[in-house]
Amino acid sequence: MDIDPIDLQGYRRLEARGPAREAFDRCLARARRSLRIFDDNGEFWGLERKAFADAVKALLDRDRDASVAIVLHDTGFVERHCPRLLALLGTHAPRLRIAPADPAVRAYERGFVVVDDTVVLRRPSFGRSRAFLDFDEAEVAAAGKLLDELLDGALPSLSVNVTGL
Repeated sequence: MDIDPIDLQGYRRLEARGPAREAFDRCLARARRSLRIFDDNGEFWGLERKAFADAVKALLDRDRDASVAIVLHDTGFVERHCPRLLALLGTHAPRLRIAPADPAVRAYERGFVVVDDTVVLRRPSFGRSRAFLDFDEAEVAAAGKLLDELLDGALPSLSVNVTGL
């Protein structure tokens, strides 16, 4: 990622969904290699938005080694409200993975977004609008490790056939 003035602020607390989503969009626009998300259903980050699908497509088109992995407690929101994202599965699988979380982690209510292993956005509780943005290497690495474990334990990914596309 290129240096951006937002990076110099380091850790930031984002008290509402609007600023959290703006930070998410800024980080995603600068992504060059990977995006990994663990969330309850993806609605908080606006996975249904055209802008999100366009950013995912741009990331995957930018580099043939780029990848996007999304693990959700409930993939129903994506299946019902994210046709653009699901359409990308047909052209970018397996580099785009959208999978339900293992039911054994259902009680885990903290969300994470890791972009290019350089920035993490954390949601300490799915029931609140607060999020945290952090560029600290140790925080990013810890979130990345947890995300890898959640991805490894996730159920089989959605496919375009699951949604009837």
